[in-house]
Amino acid sequence: LGPDILRHRVLAGGTGILGLPFPRLSGTFLHPNMLGDYLVVSALLLWGRWPEWTDGARAVAVALAIAMGLGLALTAATAWVAVGVVAVLLGRRMSREGRWAWGGALRVVGVVVAGAVFLLLVLPLDFGLLRLHLTTGAIRPAIWQSSLAAVGQNPLLGVGAAPYLAEAADRLQGGTLGLWDAHNAYLSILGQFGVVGLALAGVGVWWIVVETVGDVGRGLSRAQVAVGLAFVAVAVNGLFLASEDLRHVWGLMGVAGMVRGSPYP
Repeated sequence: LGPDILRHRVLAGGTGILGLPFPRLSGTFLHPNMLGDYLVVSALLLWGRWPEWTDGARAVAVALAIAMGLGLALTAATAWVAVGVVAVLLGRRMSREGRWAWGGALRVVGVVVAGAVFLLLVLPLDFGLLRLHLTTGAIRPAIWQSSLAAVGQNPLLGVGAAPYLAEAADRLQGGTLGLWDAHNAYLSILGQFGVVGLALAGVGVWWIVVETVGDVGRGLSRAQVAVGLAFVAVAVNGLFLASEDLRHVWGLMGVAGMVRGSPYP
C-alpha cells in the first residue's frame, strides 16, 4: 500500500481479533467498524437506485458493489451483524413478492451471519478455524457495564460530552486497563447527555424516519426501502459502536430528506 504513513492510515492490524490472515481495513476512518458501517449504508443506497443504472453506469455500479463487498470483508467489522439483519428483512420482502426459495435462503443466511458475529463480539473465544487460530477480545460487555456506571452518576442530564465513559481491561493487551467510549450509541448518548439528551435525539431521528418511510400503507418505493434499511443497519450497528457522531450517519439523515422530496419513484 505504498509508504508506511499511508499503510498505517488505512490498516488497523488485529484490534480485537488476533489470528486473522489479513490486517483489518479502516480506510480514512478511525477504525474498521466505522468503515464497515459506512460501507453497508453506501451499499444499500446503491441498491436503492440500482434499476436506474444502465449501460456504462451499470458497469460502474457493479464495480462499486464488488469494491464495497471486498472492503466489507476486509474490515471484519461489527457491521456484519447489521448485514445479517438487513438480509433477513430483504428475505422477507422477497418472500412476499413470491420468490420463496431466494427469500427463505436469504433469511437463513442472515440469521446465521448475525448470530455468529454477535457471539464473536460478546464471548471471549479462542478457537481454530481451518488453518487459522483466532482469538477474540470480546471486551464490549465489560465496557457496557462500566458505561452503565457512568450513566448512574447523572442519569437525567449525563456527565457531559466526553470521548470516554468506560474503563475496562483488554485481555488481548495483557489485561491492561484502558479508557473506552461506550461502544454503544445509545449508552454513549445516555451517559453523556442523560435521559433528556437521549429523548431529544430519539425524537429527532424518529421524526426523520417516519417522514421518510412512514407511509407504509401506500407502499414504499425502492429508494424509501433502501433508506429505511440503511437506518436499520445504523441502528443495529449502534448497539456495538458509538456511532452517534459519525459523519456518514448524519449524511444519511440528509439523504433521507432528499428521498422524501424526490420526484422519482
